[in-house]
Amino acid sequence: MSTYVETEVLPDRMLSLLNTVWKTCPRVRSDAARYYAVEVSRASCQGLITTCSRGEWGTTWRITVRGLKLLTNTNPKEGKWS
Repeated sequence: MSTYVETEVLPDRMLSLLNTVWKTCPRVRSDAARYYAVEVSRASCQGLITTCSRGEWGTTWRITVRGLKLLTNTNPKEGKWS
C-alpha cells in the first residue's frame, strides 16, 4: 500500500473525510465513519487520522498533524499539494 506523497493526487473522498474529521471529530461508529469506511481504514493506517488523544484511546476520530498538513497543503481544485 502506498502512502500519499507530494506528487500524488488525493481522491475527493479522502479530502472530504479529512475535512469531516477536522471539522466534526466523528465518533468511531458514526454514520460518517460508516460512509467513509474504506477511506477511514486507509487514513488511519497511514497516520492521517487517529482515535488516540493524549496517550489514551478514544471513540472519536481526530486528524493528526500529518493529516492536517496534507489537508492544508492540498489545492482543493486539483487535489494536489500546493
